[in-house]
Amino acid sequence: MRTALVVVALWGAHAFGDQKVTFALHDRVPLVANKVGPYTNPSETYSYYSLPFCAPDEVAHQGHNLGEYLSGDRKVLTPYDLRFRTNVDWAALCDAELDQAQVQQLANAIEEDYFFEFFLDGLPLWGFVGDSDETDPILADVSGEARHTYLYKHLHFSIAHNNGNIVGVNLTTDASSRELLKTDDPSGMSITFSYSSEWHAVDTPWEDRMTTFDERHQLPTPLEVHWLSIINSLVLVVLLTACLAIILLRIVNHDFAIAGEMESGEAIEDEISWKLLHADVFRLPSGLNLLTAFVGAGSHLFATTLIIIVAAVTGIIHVSRRGAVISSLVVVYTLTTAIGGFVSARLYRKLRGDAGHSWAWNILLSILVFPAVIGTAFVAANSTAFAHGSSQAVPFGTILLVLGGFVVIGVPLGVVGGAVGRRTLPYKPPARPSARARAIPSPPIWHSFPVQLFLAGFLPFSAISIELHFLFAAVWGHKVYTLFGILLIVFTLLTVVCASIVVGLVYFQLASEDYRWWWRSFLCGGMVGVFIFAYAVFFYHGHTDMTGLLQASFFFGYMASVAAAFFLMFGAVGFTAAFAFVHTIYGLSKSE
Repeated sequence: MRTALVVVALWGAHAFGDQKVTFALHDRVPLVANKVGPYTNPSETYSYYSLPFCAPDEVAHQGHNLGEYLSGDRKVLTPYDLRFRTNVDWAALCDAELDQAQVQQLANAIEEDYFFEFFLDGLPLWGFVGDSDETDPILADVSGEARHTYLYKHLHFSIAHNNGNIVGVNLTTDASSRELLKTDDPSGMSITFSYSSEWHAVDTPWEDRMTTFDERHQLPTPLEVHWLSIINSLVLVVLLTACLAIILLRIVNHDFAIAGEMESGEAIEDEISWKLLHADVFRLPSGLNLLTAFVGAGSHLFATTLIIIVAAVTGIIHVSRRGAVISSLVVVYTLTTAIGGFVSARLYRKLRGDAGHSWAWNILLSILVFPAVIGTAFVAANSTAFAHGSSQAVPFGTILLVLGGFVVIGVPLGVVGGAVGRRTLPYKPPARPSARARAIPSPPIWHSFPVQLFLAGFLPFSAISIELHFLFAAVWGHKVYTLFGILLIVFTLLTVVCASIVVGLVYFQLASEDYRWWWRSFLCGGMVGVFIFAYAVFFYHGHTDMTGLLQASFFFGYMASVAAAFFLMFGAVGFTAAFAFVHTIYGLSKSE
């Protein structure tokens, strides 16, 4: 218990965001540098002082919350002497004596469009290290013409203040004072780095400063486009709900029992076919332990995702605060592990009854299945980052903190949830399975399993594809995504669409006299995750300029983890909807 409290306290210390700081006239305002890296590769970042910039005599590292560590932030103090409400026309930062290798290092960074990231009182700033002339590098190699690179050696800070607080800041580079890098000079170069600053008063309160920042760094997309995505999803929901209602009305129609009075012979066949499976439809599938564990893991992920989105919509999580969403994800996922254990053990107990010691494996599977996936992706990406010397490599202490928190808090909570879930009565199906399994006829091509999988993935994906593009563009494009209200609507519609499609597909499967709906309902529900990963591959090659092993390991590793999360979440949604549907229709059939 004491260890768990220590871990929670450490998490709390890591989760604190920026605190309001009031400055007096001429107080020094620390400028913090974070990282540098190619603009086109958001996951390929390095320590700011990996480039030969002006550094203090002793580099002082700043504190980070959990999400910042996991995001690759590595903040250090810079020697910029910015004073509150004190304008500076020009000031020298340092006179740097660079050897030829350092000059070449800066030139290579500029050729790769390196940018840097600063923080002033918690507000982020970005700028490019330099630029190059318009000569295409390939044409320059062919013609023999030299391609020139220029270093931005002067930075200008425009800072807004209100009642002793910093409420806005803008960084510009002075192209007129850029320095031509002479990479062919063996003696190196002497460069004077400088800066200037101007302060101006505004009426923006400190509490609204991040709102202004968000508006400046959101995707330049009209809000109407997002609503168009929602309308597209709503139309699909209405159509699917109408189809589902028609199916249910046919089932409860008392006249279907009088086959001679039915006009459609095909309708009679469908009505009768699914009823013929009453002695097989509740026959337990193979791999029940694994299936119920997947459903439990998916329910856990679904609850975590819903909590995070609702917390972001209601303002409990400040999405603009650095690392807040990632910190919250880690904490909420760990603290809700009991949900997965409860759902998995309860479902397994209901279907299997007294299964001896198998319930323990069932609970552990539900707890560990997704951490195993994301852990594999993390190890691959983190190892690649270490090999490249990237700041994205998570420190060993942070890894121990996250892993220790999950082992000390998450796993016991999952076991407790599983123990509670086991205290349930066995499931009593409307019809008992027969001793001998019924033969399954060959289905028509439009009822085949591959066609069902495609429809089950394509239709839900089409309902979220527009918003998914904006989300990808923000996460992998240095933008801020704040439309969590729209994201909540889209997530809700996706849930309804997925459940409706799986129910419809299960009905047609039963009408084809195929009673193997257990695993198929889960796989059909989870197919949206497969389509999301396929879209991620398309997005990487068609909408980004990302290159290199380091960036690819992060992009595909974490996109595979996201796809696996959606596979488990909506597999659980599909299975739950199908289970309720099958129980309902055969219960009604029994009563009639």
